[in-house]
Amino acid sequence: MGRSCRLVTLRCLFVDFNSYFASVEQQDEPRLRGRPVGVVPVLAPTTCCIAASIEAKQHGVRTGIAVWEALKKCPDIMLVEARPARYVELHHQLMNAIQDCIPHDKPASIDEVPCWLIGRERKRGNAEDIARAIKRRITDEFEWIRCYIGIAPNKFLAKTASDMQKPDGLTVIEQDDLPHALHDLELRGLCGIGPSMERRLLAAGITNVPKLCGAPREYLRAAWGSVEGERFWLQLRGFDVPERKTTRGSIGHSHVLGPELRNFAGMRSVLFKMLAKAAMRMRHDRFLAAGLADPDAFRRHRPALRDAHAPERQVCECGTEPYQREIRQQHPVFWRHAEGIRSGCRTHADYLPDDPWSRAGRRQDDPEPADRHPRTSR
Repeated sequence: MGRSCRLVTLRCLFVDFNSYFASVEQQDEPRLRGRPVGVVPVLAPTTCCIAASIEAKQHGVRTGIAVWEALKKCPDIMLVEARPARYVELHHQLMNAIQDCIPHDKPASIDEVPCWLIGRERKRGNAEDIARAIKRRITDEFEWIRCYIGIAPNKFLAKTASDMQKPDGLTVIEQDDLPHALHDLELRGLCGIGPSMERRLLAAGITNVPKLCGAPREYLRAAWGSVEGERFWLQLRGFDVPERKTTRGSIGHSHVLGPELRNFAGMRSVLFKMLAKAAMRMRHDRFLAAGLADPDAFRRHRPALRDAHAPERQVCECGTEPYQREIRQQHPVFWRHAEGIRSGCRTHADYLPDDPWSRAGRRQDDPEPADRHPRTSR
């Protein structure tokens, strides 16, 4: 069947930005352009790279690599301290540039966004024209930031396609191209397959993508241990599977301590800052937390974690427990809102009569808290 007679199957255009954090640094600082760059949370030899430029990746430097190892692989690498606010600022500018070419959906992350094709946009030639327009628009506005784009029948395949030609590629996968268009990929090259899932697939006898594509639907469900295996089977075949609704299970903040903060006072100040940020987000979403867990405890004191439902019970037997006790004693209202830097259980927040933050944010037409969210005593 000729291409002109093919059923139009393209639905999603996926935009992914190359080495985004490092590219932003190279965009803002011309001396970094064309050189290997590693972005780090703090300028210290004990940290790791949270991003690497294209040039650094050519030397084997990857996200998460320790600084000492990055220097060993690439002695000329330039280490730059991360600037999150700047990355967010340019993210919005890039989203506006894409919006000039095609309406985009909610960004999947700070450096990637799906766009849905409708009507004539779903014809291959028109979809490719839109992709090229996006690339031109970004090139005109940003000297050093580039993107790669995938176009496919669903978002899963479009994201997969966007990774197939780097650093400035455009890949189209049509229904007729499946599944052989995927056969040259590694298992980890498919979105949703990480180290743990790869081990499970290998244990199930699925050692490569051709075997994965050829496996029966029920076999993938068994390999995944859930309905997600069936969803994966459908997505591999081009079906546009609706995303599962999820609920937020935790609110968390993390901070890499610089050398100057690796002491009692520095740790205390950072903990209070993270609590304040978590509390602000919880108030915004009208939630209370049922417990608090120190991230450091997950690494070093996991068996020592304790339930935080009652003030008289110990939260954890690690170095930050005195801070948690101090917050309870000196700021009881704040503690009630900030109980969960990382919480595993939350309920909708009721307003406390003695809470000035709640009174200030309550609209006059809001019902009283007891009417809105009745609570049972603990």
